[in-house]
Amino acid sequence: MRQLHVVVPSRGRPHNIARLIERWCDTAHGNASLSVVVDDDDPTLDSYGKVVQGSEEWLTLHVGPRLGLAGSLNAIAMTIQPRPQFIGFMGDDHVPQTFGWDSAIINALSEPQIKIVYGDDKLQGANLPTAVFMRTAVIDATGYFCPPGMRHMYLDNCWLEWGRGSDSLCYLPDVVIEHMHPCIGKGTQDALYAETSAMMSGDQMGYNAYVAEKLHEDVAKIKGL
Repeated sequence: MRQLHVVVPSRGRPHNIARLIERWCDTAHGNASLSVVVDDDDPTLDSYGKVVQGSEEWLTLHVGPRLGLAGSLNAIAMTIQPRPQFIGFMGDDHVPQTFGWDSAIINALSEPQIKIVYGDDKLQGANLPTAVFMRTAVIDATGYFCPPGMRHMYLDNCWLEWGRGSDSLCYLPDVVIEHMHPCIGKGTQDALYAETSAMMSGDQMGYNAYVAEKLHEDVAKIKGL
């Protein structure tokens, strides 16, 4: 079994998944597996099937009810069997660029103190883990990959606070997992970007409530691992 399992929820962007798979094959050392999570009502569902058709054992397409980013991440990450040692998230608009990125992440997470790792996305850099990797024990201890109260936005803020609060965070500036976002001209604006932008206010409220009410409990659980 590969040590690192990466979950990528996607909707309406089979072309992004095709790009991700191509770059994955060009750059990974073969230590990571990939789950692509797609909604059963996605109008481009057939195209996703064609993208992953005939792919290797390290790639799985999961099709289920629409749960949004946080819901899809939790649904898959909490149920992967057998449990991988490490688990991660990339958006469908992330692209790994560094050769051996998977080995670098695994090596970092294998250090005794390190539990949460992220690289340079060429957008937020060290500021936020827009793509994140952690010990599976972290989500088993907290009970979720994505804390309650947020559907899409502010999840990376939560992961940052998990790592900072537990003194177990590691930023890898030489590991580039590029965020091809339209806000910096690296992608095309679409309906899903517009939809998630509209979640900003509600998710900010959810994040603030989580920080006030539950963050300290989760940080304590992570510290105890």
